[in-house]
Amino acid sequence: MLLDLHLGYETCTKYPLEIGVDGSPDDERLFRIGSKKMKWSDQGRTELIINEHVRLRGIPAAAHEYVVNGRTRLEWFIDRYRIKKERRSGIVNDPNGWFKDPLDLVSAFKRIVHVSVETVRIVKNLPDPFPSDRGQP
Repeated sequence: MLLDLHLGYETCTKYPLEIGVDGSPDDERLFRIGSKKMKWSDQGRTELIINEHVRLRGIPAAAHEYVVNGRTRLEWFIDRYRIKKERRSGIVNDPNGWFKDPLDLVSAFKRIVHVSVETVRIVKNLPDPFPSDRGQP
């Protein structure tokens, strides 16, 4: 189950986050990633500012419990999904080109939240590998 969740993260269920848009939600240009890094708007990290027009609200605390190499999966996502120019080569990495539809960025984030929450749920329900009821030597 955990394997299927992680291998199918690009097509899994989207976590039902609320999308706040300053402007028309039909204007796809508003959903483009800018050069500024996405950031949390609150201490509890329940709301993510995608750009000056779009916010995602309702991110559960459990989504921040899934940690890979000392960072949450959400932190990895935020770090990777921004426009960056490589200093030495001048190559520009623009995640906007990765999506056919700019709204796919929101879908990707919703899926990452879903995978994070479900991973935490599954791991918490795994049996204890070293039960405490073993006899002492």
